[in-house]
Amino acid sequence: MGPVRDYDDTLKKLLHDPEQAAHYLRAALEEEDPHALALAIQDVLHAVRPEPVEDAETEALCRALTGLKRAGVSVDFLAGR
Repeated sequence: MGPVRDYDDTLKKLLHDPEQAAHYLRAALEEEDPHALALAIQDVLHAVRPEPVEDAETEALCRALTGLKRAGVSVDFLAGR
C-alpha cells in the first residue's frame, strides 16, 4: 500500500490551479445544490487565500451565484479560456 496523503493538502494543491478550480466549481454548479456549491466555493477560497474564510462570505457568494443562475445569467468566469 502506498503512502497516505492528507486529503485537505491534496485538494488545496489541486484547487490552487485556476483551471482545476473552475472544473471543480462547474461540477458543483451541475449538482444544482446550493450546499454543494457553497462547499465547493469554500474549498476554492481556502486553497487560494491564506487567511480563514468566513462562512458568511461563502454563503453570500453562493447566494449571488445561485441568483444569477436562476436569472439565466451565464457564469462566464467558470468557462474555460
